[in-house]
Amino acid sequence: KREEKEERERSFERLRSILLAHVGGASSDGPSSPGRGRLHTARLLRSREAMGHWSPSKRTRISSRVLPQGDPEVVDLGNSRAYIGHFAENGNVFVAGFQNQTIRLYDVSQTHKPWRLRKEIVARALNWTITDTCLSPNQQLLIYATISPVLHAVNINATEGLRSEQNITDLHMPLDFGEGFSEGAFGLWAINFSKDGRFILAGSSDYATYLYDIEQQKVISRAHAHKDDVNSVCFVDDSDQVYLSGSDDCMIKVWDRRVGEDGPRRAQGKLPGHTEGITYLSPKGDGRYFISNGKDQKCKVWDIRAACNSTNSQVTKETIPKFFWDYRWQPYPGNPEKVKHPHDRSIFTFTGHRVLQTLIRCRWSPLETTGQRYVFSGSQCGSLFVYDILTGKRTAVLRFHRSVMRDCDWHPHQPLLASVGWDGSVVRWRKLADEEEGDGASGGEHSASLSPPPMEL
Repeated sequence: KREEKEERERSFERLRSILLAHVGGASSDGPSSPGRGRLHTARLLRSREAMGHWSPSKRTRISSRVLPQGDPEVVDLGNSRAYIGHFAENGNVFVAGFQNQTIRLYDVSQTHKPWRLRKEIVARALNWTITDTCLSPNQQLLIYATISPVLHAVNINATEGLRSEQNITDLHMPLDFGEGFSEGAFGLWAINFSKDGRFILAGSSDYATYLYDIEQQKVISRAHAHKDDVNSVCFVDDSDQVYLSGSDDCMIKVWDRRVGEDGPRRAQGKLPGHTEGITYLSPKGDGRYFISNGKDQKCKVWDIRAACNSTNSQVTKETIPKFFWDYRWQPYPGNPEKVKHPHDRSIFTFTGHRVLQTLIRCRWSPLETTGQRYVFSGSQCGSLFVYDILTGKRTAVLRFHRSVMRDCDWHPHQPLLASVGWDGSVVRWRKLADEEEGDGASGGEHSASLSPPPMEL
């Protein structure tokens, strides 16, 4: 255990070194700290005037210190709970999915102007809510999941009309995943497009992972992956060969598509560490690091190389702390700081946000503007929590929503965050502080509220 702990510490230091290389002069001081390692903005501006344009690394040095703060701008306000909120890969579209069967696509190509509603899709075969959406890399197809074995694909550019309804204005092409591993019906919780746009990776309520070929319109690989619902799946990098699955059985598993003629039937590795179910996985994109949210109220940072053999039973020999509770309507009965997995293979853990009532999502900040130094998460309390990997501390709490914030995202090229809440609102956070005010007003817990929210429900 001592050797494993030391290896995890070394892995975290390697990650910090990678991030420091991206953000240049930033040190372990927070974005608001005028520490010795901080390269002053004015000096960089003088350098640019003398030598011409900035390199990408210098641009990241500046933007990684500046976080949106203050009150957000309300983009949309409805009367239905919002479950989904994410940007397209190029940042030109923001997708919001609601419990009332609608998916709204906003044109955000002009970041500093009000967002324009581009398309409103009325989903088919809704079971409780829209659980996930994903856009194809070429932004032609939007796929949505509704806790059904059938996904639906909509060509968002097929018509110019604002509203998209099956058999009225558009064709919502069904993608049938067929029979599952369970005797009864099953539903798909999570979906993810491959980088080349050919495949859809899915996690389901029948404890399985599926790989669907869009061109052939059939499932080409499936595996009975876990002992409980698979709440999240993701590819670890652009090669689309290795992917992850996270489940309510508390386990994260690593899969390699190159194993087996019909895809992997057994995981190539597993990563214990959470003591309650996993709600979301978000890769850094380099094939090595990723983060996870869990119902044990933790956001964990992982190195995929720390995975243990999938046949290793050592992780089950010691008792794993377990509570009998339901996260949908009960508070977490343990203390996140004290409840620990005896064989935790994560390399760092953040706490403070609340993973309750629904599958709260976490994500990695973008490379271009932040050097990926931050991870951020929604929360049951309605706030957006931002954590700094370089300092290991919470750096911002953005508050607005009056109810659960299930999803949020960071624009890939602009200092802009967006969030959706169960209060029906879609908001964007883009107000920046004037750095000249105290040489650092843009950092720290610079938000509408600086203190952490109370833990009582």
